[in-house]
Amino acid sequence: MNKIITVLILSCVILSCKNDTKRTIDYAILSGNISNAKLKADKKPYLKISSLSGFSKKIIIAEDGTFNDTLHLDGGIYYTRYARTKSKLYMTPNTKIKLTADSENYLNTLNYEGDHADMNNYLVEVAPIFEAYKYTNKEKYILEPDIFLKKLDEAKSHAESVLAQVKKIPDSLRQLEKKDIYYNYLEVKSNYSDLHAYYIDSLDYIAPEEFEMAYNEVSFNSPKDFFYSKIYRELVELKISKKAYDLRDETGLDIKFATLNVIASEIEDETIRNLMLIEQVTSNLSRANDEEKYYNEFLKFSTNVEDKKTIEKLYKSLSYLLPGNSSPKFSAYENHAGGTKSLDDFKGKYVYIDVWATWCTPCIKELPYLKEVEKDYHDRNIAFVSISVDRKSDYEKWRTMVTEENFGGIQLFADNGFKSDFMKDYKINSIPRFILIDPDGNIVKANAPRPSDKKRLTNLLSELNL
Repeated sequence: MNKIITVLILSCVILSCKNDTKRTIDYAILSGNISNAKLKADKKPYLKISSLSGFSKKIIIAEDGTFNDTLHLDGGIYYTRYARTKSKLYMTPNTKIKLTADSENYLNTLNYEGDHADMNNYLVEVAPIFEAYKYTNKEKYILEPDIFLKKLDEAKSHAESVLAQVKKIPDSLRQLEKKDIYYNYLEVKSNYSDLHAYYIDSLDYIAPEEFEMAYNEVSFNSPKDFFYSKIYRELVELKISKKAYDLRDETGLDIKFATLNVIASEIEDETIRNLMLIEQVTSNLSRANDEEKYYNEFLKFSTNVEDKKTIEKLYKSLSYLLPGNSSPKFSAYENHAGGTKSLDDFKGKYVYIDVWATWCTPCIKELPYLKEVEKDYHDRNIAFVSISVDRKSDYEKWRTMVTEENFGGIQLFADNGFKSDFMKDYKINSIPRFILIDPDGNIVKANAPRPSDKKRLTNLLSELNL
């Protein structure tokens, strides 16, 4: 009898092992070597992996530059970041991928082996094509529209030809990537008008209609594109923004409320709609003119129970930023003109604070308008203070930009970027952000009108007899 039981137990163990080999493997193994990886501020170097669906993990790099980790994932496009260098990576479950690079010339030495090697090396090769059209590339954006468009068309054709040379790629993935190229093209085209106006120093400039309306070619309701392409998501956000401003102009509705209404009415896919609603409210609840009403609008539109709990918690934490309360303070921020400045140094004056960074396109777009406001109020009892939340590694970039662009006002550099106490106290998680403080150091508006919203800002300052 005991022998029979033993045989049965062994049989179960063997069968169990066989069944284990048939189970779906939901992970990928990512390994590699980043040579010359160095410690930074006593922190071990790492490679961060993230996705548009919320996946995020840091992989620690050993002293010899090697790393190896198991990533439980659904599959698709992921984003790697080493130091400040970002790139795209395609991964699926049950795959092994090897990444190699030299940290001193990361993107130019980045290479993949193993599963999906063709696809991932394509992503490395195609990235610089549209990277050349970053907002900081003045040489591109000072070009006249016809020349700019010709070069942009050439860039798109180049990217498509690189994709066509990739052989080992599923047709469904090829189509998604082809659309991503097109979305990159549309985004650059859509940005041209504002950036050309900025670089030629002409706020009145308007590009031909095909530039202004390029974003209209994007559909609101493509879930596959939404979770595959970061650029598609940005274009959807741009289109929502444009529609929200149209709704504001038609109805007089505050822009933040108008945006929620557009998302709720235009986005058919429930997952996308809920995701965009919570992203908007997380960023803007502390900025809203009427926090309670804004909070209740979100509750009305969202169908995600957990999102509602998250925003309820945030709403309850914001009461100390109401008008009349003492403002959070900053201390001894470096002044571009020399020395340091603290908020207390401005006692006796109103203080209009611009929180910005050199990499922030919307921030850059506000700068010409800010210069106009500073000019109009230069002899009034108000100080204009710009606080850069750039990383310390971009310190020289900040100093150079302030000098070359001849910024006005008082230009300060935050002590720890977005992690500075002042930013955390004001719940600043997106920029630009404008704050107005009274001569006694109390909050007038934790989210003041932007300089580009000149009518609202002028009305507010007039109410204060400025």
